[in-house]
Amino acid sequence: MKTPTSSIRPAVINHVVKGLLHFGLAVLLGFLAIQFGFLDERMAEQGEQLIFGASFGALALGFALAGCRNVHALLRPPSLLLSPEGVKLRCWRGTGFTGFFLPYYRVRDYWIPWADFGQAEVFTYRVNGVPMEQELRIQTTTQGLVAFGWDVFSPNVTRIQRSILDYIDEIFRGTQRAEAKLSDLQRQRWQQPLLLRFSIIPFWLAPLAIAGAVVVGVGGVVLEVSNEWPAVIAIMCLLGALTAGGKWWRARRSCTVELRGDGLALGPSLNALKVIPWTDIQFVRPQTFASAFGSGSGGTPAMVGLELRRIDGRYLTIEGLQPEDLQRLHALLEPPLDAVMAARASIARGTAPEVAAVAAGIAPR
Repeated sequence: MKTPTSSIRPAVINHVVKGLLHFGLAVLLGFLAIQFGFLDERMAEQGEQLIFGASFGALALGFALAGCRNVHALLRPPSLLLSPEGVKLRCWRGTGFTGFFLPYYRVRDYWIPWADFGQAEVFTYRVNGVPMEQELRIQTTTQGLVAFGWDVFSPNVTRIQRSILDYIDEIFRGTQRAEAKLSDLQRQRWQQPLLLRFSIIPFWLAPLAIAGAVVVGVGGVVLEVSNEWPAVIAIMCLLGALTAGGKWWRARRSCTVELRGDGLALGPSLNALKVIPWTDIQFVRPQTFASAFGSGSGGTPAMVGLELRRIDGRYLTIEGLQPEDLQRLHALLEPPLDAVMAARASIARGTAPEVAAVAAGIAPR
């Protein structure tokens, strides 16, 4: 960060679009409610007519209230300001059941000093494995959980989390990181390269799932199955193939890692490695993922990747590896800065780089 403060833009366009959509649906449903409630020709069952009219009217009211909430979001926009003293936040956390009956969001103002700031994690709520809602959760020591949803600010919650963590790293670790000179230690330590090959999800799972979808679909037609189960199973197989193929493709980019004197080499194989010089790496941060299924409200965060930030601000993600492999790689790439300075001081006194690193408490080869 080049400025002492950093702010996050509030969401505007999506609230405008949603507001117009909600008000449009409210007008349409209200018109249908009036039509059913005051038909020129009365239905034989007056009760059914009233039920239809009331149902459309209730839906119209719900969409009208939703439109009002979007107007409220524009008139009283959220804000998130990062400063060297802490986080100033104005936001709301979803709607909730009672919030559906309100024409405004329940906005809260927070001041979170960095001393009270615990951690920030992205939480995903899923129904039958399908992501339905995402929010950024900030754990604090004095105010408990502070959270806001995906539609409060213009960037998505993952980018907001990244901005907050980048700011914390720059403010509180930037000077120490510059003094530690981790890149010098890495150049000295890995003059004898360390090659790591990680196991990833097999490629053949994707075509196997596609073949399963074809077999189930064709079998359902040949056997003249009357229900929808063959189609459902085939769709699930195709979704599984898409998921497996995506995981394999992302993981293969960094399944082979070599730590060299000239930098960090990543690639799908030993003959296709691309080197990132140690001086180009600002830091390496673990990525965690937490989600809940069904009616759950919490989940245990799990390490799912490593996020490498370069000096020029670009990011590279290492994902698709086993959690223990990610932990080992993170320990090698991002050792404690105090240990780095101790190891460099020991090397200056003539100790071998690997011996000095391990003696200082850094993970061994």
